[in-house]
Amino acid sequence: MEDGALTWAPTVEEYPAALTAAYASALTKIDALDALFLSGFGVVQVAKIIEAEMRSDADFVPFLALPSADDLPRHLCQHVGRQYAAFKKGAGLSVARCSESVSVPKGNRLPWSSIEAYPEWIANQVQLYCKA
Repeated sequence: MEDGALTWAPTVEEYPAALTAAYASALTKIDALDALFLSGFGVVQVAKIIEAEMRSDADFVPFLALPSADDLPRHLCQHVGRQYAAFKKGAGLSVARCSESVSVPKGNRLPWSSIEAYPEWIANQVQLYCKA
C-alpha cells in the first residue's frame, strides 16, 4: 500500500447484497417489466437489458470478477421468468382483456362518442352568453 491508501476487494459473502442492490438500481433505469412484457419482449430479452444495465453499474463492476458472477445471466433469467409468470397470471392479461371489452354505442361504429355536434353547441353557448 502506498501513502496509506486502503485497497478493497469484493468478497463472495458481499455478492448477494451487491447483486440485489445492482438489480434494484437497474430496474430504476428501464421501463417497468410489465410494460416490456406488454410490448412483446420475452424473458431472455428483458434479462439481457437488465444485465447490461447491471454491468454498467460502477458499484457492481468489482463483483463481476468473482466466480459467483458467472451465474448472473442464469440468475437474471430465473428472476425475470418468475416476474413474467406473475405478469401472465395477473395484471398483464387483465389489461388485455379490459381493452378487448370496450363497448361501442349503438349507431356509432367508433369506440368513442362523436364530436360532430360540438362546434354547433359552442356557437349556441356563445350566442346565449352574448344575449345575457
